[in-house]
Amino acid sequence: MKRLAIAAALVAAGCSASEPLSSTLADCDAAIMSVRAEIESKKAEMIPAEKLLKQAEEDRGKLAGEPDSDEKTRRSEDLDKLEAELKGKKESLQAEIASLEERLQALNEQRKTLLEAEGEAKARAEAEARKRAEEEARLKAEEESRRKAEEEAKARAEVEARKKAEEEARKRAEEETKAKAEDATRKRKEADDLVVQGSVLFRQIAGAMANPPQDPAGSEALLNKTKEAIATLEKAKELYKTLDDASLAPRIGKIDQIVGLLRGYEEKLKK
Repeated sequence: MKRLAIAAALVAAGCSASEPLSSTLADCDAAIMSVRAEIESKKAEMIPAEKLLKQAEEDRGKLAGEPDSDEKTRRSEDLDKLEAELKGKKESLQAEIASLEERLQALNEQRKTLLEAEGEAKARAEAEARKRAEEEARLKAEEESRRKAEEEAKARAEVEARKKAEEEARKRAEEETKAKAEDATRKRKEADDLVVQGSVLFRQIAGAMANPPQDPAGSEALLNKTKEAIATLEKAKELYKTLDDASLAPRIGKIDQIVGLLRGYEEKLKK
């Protein structure tokens, strides 16, 4: 049977774990890795044996339900032989694994001893390396501290410069705002004064036009006053427009009405 051949091959496989221990740490580490690999290999060898044992148990269970016969007897004997061989192989592998694990433990103990022997020299080397590293870290920290101090000083200088620039800009803005406000106030007052002047002239002209002068000199004088009134009110309107104040729109409209009337007077006087 095929499973019998596989079992025979498993039984034939094997490995000795009675090799001498290593004398150096490198050899010891290599031996530990080798033994661990052997252990894993032996455990891997057990997997097919356990699968075959499980299959044999299943086959025996199936065989038990069959009627008695020479074939059943022969197959039962084959299963007995197979199980015996597989169990023997499993026990052999378990013994080899146990032996390998003992060797691994011995190697680990030897490695510990070798490490202890090398420990003092390694500790001195590590102490020197640590001392150098600490010195380098100290120098690096000092350099970093200096760099940060320079950066902070630079940052403070930049902040001060920025604050100074912002303060100067604020003052300029305040001065510009103040100047604009003063200019607007001046223009508003000038425009208001011109409106008063133009209104006075308008009333005078309107009164005179109720009974226009008949002589050329009187007509010329009234025409010049009308032109003066128009110029005065037009100047006031232009000043109001420069203020960009929507509330002045009704006043500008009123000025346009008066100027319109004055231009009508002007045309009549020209004729």
